[in-house]
Amino acid sequence: RKKMNMNNITYIMFILKKNKGLAIFSSTIISLLIFLIIWLLTLFDVPSLYSSMLTFFPKKFQLFMNDQFVTSFTLSGSIAFAFNHPLVLSILAINAILIPTKHISGELSEGTMELLLSFPIKRRNLLLSLWVSIVFQLFIIISITFVFAITAILVYHTFTWTLFFNMIEIGSNLWLFFICIGTITLLFNVYSSIDSNAGIRSAGMLLVFYLIHYITSLWQEIAFIKPFNIFTYYQPNKIMFGQESILEHLIVLSGLIIIILTISLRKFVKRDIP
Repeated sequence: RKKMNMNNITYIMFILKKNKGLAIFSSTIISLLIFLIIWLLTLFDVPSLYSSMLTFFPKKFQLFMNDQFVTSFTLSGSIAFAFNHPLVLSILAINAILIPTKHISGELSEGTMELLLSFPIKRRNLLLSLWVSIVFQLFIIISITFVFAITAILVYHTFTWTLFFNMIEIGSNLWLFFICIGTITLLFNVYSSIDSNAGIRSAGMLLVFYLIHYITSLWQEIAFIKPFNIFTYYQPNKIMFGQESILEHLIVLSGLIIIILTISLRKFVKRDIP
């Protein structure tokens, strides 16, 4: 049993080492972007510039943009906006999708999965170790980003503990959100055949949910489908201003993760490896 645990740890360290470059790149880009957003808030009269630009758009679009971004001109709003920036979400999505795809579909395609399964480690533990690696890599990236955001606040703004705890909530929600994305991608890969496009399907699903999320914000007639959209359970702006409770988000995302991971583990244990 001790030997098996050591093999699990070794596999986790192997995956983290193989994806170290991606983690460094992701942490650097996201941290610099968030630092820049917080810094720019101190340099320009953003509200005036924003109001001038908004007059060129239709009234309905103006109302939507005000609901989404008007609070972004405060420190709290800019932090929420930064952690919900499309580039931030895209880079984290790359990590959550690429790692399981690379280490399941990729290794099946290259024929190295058979060799990996010849080591004294159970299939269930192997897949669980891969999942832990995804969780840990996302944690590292978000933690580094969090430190940079705090640094920017200390340098350019006034730090408060209320702001700090709100950021903890947003960071936790963001982490769990992308753990869920990584777990869904894990499921796609476990059920996919060799040379499949499991990663592309996962990315496509995420993009569709993202687009539907904004369409439902503009089109109230279809707002009833919001509870079925994963992006409904990551709303940093509403969390920052106390409009939503993070507890509901954490419960839904945790429930999805447990269900999907359980299905993935059962399938991987029974699946034929060529």
